[in-house]
Amino acid sequence: MPGAIFLASQQQTNSRIDTATTLKHFSSIFHSSQPRKHYSKCPVAHGNHLNSKPKLLSELNEEFSREYKLAGQRALADVKSIMIYREGNLGLWLAQQNDYQEVDRVNVICEQYQHLKEVAHIPVLILSVIQSTETHSDMAENREKLRRIGEKLRKILQDLPSLETEVCSARKVVTESIQITDMLGLEIAGSGQKEALLATFDLYLKGIKPTLDSLCQLAAKIQLKNFQDRVVERVEKYNICLKQNRIMIVITHGPRENNLEGSCFSALYEERLNLKKIENDKLYYVEMLPQQIHRISVKEDLIPFLASQELNKCIGQKILGKTDAMFEDILNPKSSAP
Repeated sequence: MPGAIFLASQQQTNSRIDTATTLKHFSSIFHSSQPRKHYSKCPVAHGNHLNSKPKLLSELNEEFSREYKLAGQRALADVKSIMIYREGNLGLWLAQQNDYQEVDRVNVICEQYQHLKEVAHIPVLILSVIQSTETHSDMAENREKLRRIGEKLRKILQDLPSLETEVCSARKVVTESIQITDMLGLEIAGSGQKEALLATFDLYLKGIKPTLDSLCQLAAKIQLKNFQDRVVERVEKYNICLKQNRIMIVITHGPRENNLEGSCFSALYEERLNLKKIENDKLYYVEMLPQQIHRISVKEDLIPFLASQELNKCIGQKILGKTDAMFEDILNPKSSAP
């Protein structure tokens, strides 16, 4: 079973794998011993009805499910390692006696990146408070919220050093945010009109946007370097063969173009194997709801799912003429599959 890397953060395409439900579906196919249920007849618009020996046809399809599972297990014969990234952790699973065992796990979110990210969240926090200001009771409650936010920001400002470039940017965002919380508190005490509060917020955001943009770029640069270092460390320490490696990035659904972790692996495979495109080949994105990520089991869900994807590449090539054909809805008339 050769290499694979499971990762849990942005590149959304029509072929991307979706939701924990899909994982559970494949897992149930692989593990369930219950007989498959028989479905009621569907009307056919024209032509002959496919109603000859439906029970035998269903039994044959059950046999397909069993053989598909076995073929999927064999499809992992060349996958010797699996790296899993989800919720900030990078895990490495190695093939051992027809199974995979986790041999390494490391948190790849560096402290400096986390702090800069938290500073970038301050404007979002303030906007969230404004957006919930609708009634008079909201106004009183949110004015108190803004006062508490301002107090915390003043304490944070005292703790920030003032030398490094990224800290200077952080200090500017925090300083401007203290001023806007005071100003918004006064406006709520006055007219308290939501439109006026949003207009004030827009001016604040316009003022800090260049600083905020540079802060986000710096945070991404720091995290990318840290992530690359952790990945390369494990590739070299465990002598990972990238050809026999698969990558899965387990993330929440969203408009995540140029996903940081995916970009890191793409660069690694292009540099070492001259592969330009690795998504749905060496790398798989698995999207789901935030509350589902920690519930997914590597052995019961992710590895069987990976097996199905590896098998689908073989089926797509042999039956439909291209390895990624099974990542499309082949029954859709607009599908590019032959």
